[in-house]
Amino acid sequence: MADIAKIVATIYTADIADAKTDSGTVYLGIAGREFVLETAADDYEQGAADEFVLGEGANVEQAEYNDPRKPQLTTEDLDRYPAYLRYLGTDGWCLERATITVNPGADSHVFDNLDLQGGGEARRIWLRNDYGQRLGLTRTAGRPSTGSGQGGGTTATGRRLVFGNVNADGSVASGSGDFWVTREGEGRYSIVFQSPFTTLPSATSNVWGDGWYTLDNTQAAVIETGRVVIVTGNSVGARSNRGFSFQVIG
Repeated sequence: MADIAKIVATIYTADIADAKTDSGTVYLGIAGREFVLETAADDYEQGAADEFVLGEGANVEQAEYNDPRKPQLTTEDLDRYPAYLRYLGTDGWCLERATITVNPGADSHVFDNLDLQGGGEARRIWLRNDYGQRLGLTRTAGRPSTGSGQGGGTTATGRRLVFGNVNADGSVASGSGDFWVTREGEGRYSIVFQSPFTTLPSATSNVWGDGWYTLDNTQAAVIETGRVVIVTGNSVGARSNRGFSFQVIG
């Protein structure tokens, strides 16, 4: 485990019409915090590659409040919480590529979205309030810290284990930390892993929390290397929001 002293975000805006943003705000979620990626310059212009520095040598606005050293974050936090970019704005923004480097140097940790690698129309994403605002990032370089949600989430046989307790509204009560949950509809929860499994995992779940009937139930409706979908139901078999616990092993 090491202290996080510096984060460098390199963001590429697509070189196509209307790709730039004039009024929106881009946020970086990493190590359990959100940071605003904005400098005094004209950021996110069409076809531009912008570099945002947080912490040591900062170039962002409000640098004192966008600092991974206040409070001090550690590399162990990198795998306790999901990493992502989030855009808040009504004018839209077309993102071509993003790479995040934590503690640049010999022991750096790099996060990226592999679906954007290669460039081209099918390798970029539009973000806007009514399109979708968030793009997940996964670790592509650097070793997870022992005891973190990703590096330490293993069984005695060395299998990777992702686990958690999820409230009925889709919020996470506790768990391994290397996943996030979206409630897609009544009784349907999508659990996305920060780093996909290398092979198809197995998943189990059960209703969690006081106040439910013993006949209330859960089902693993979708199992993929990058996510699982858990469906919960009431005592007569209809879909209904329920708190649940889950384990995914692979």
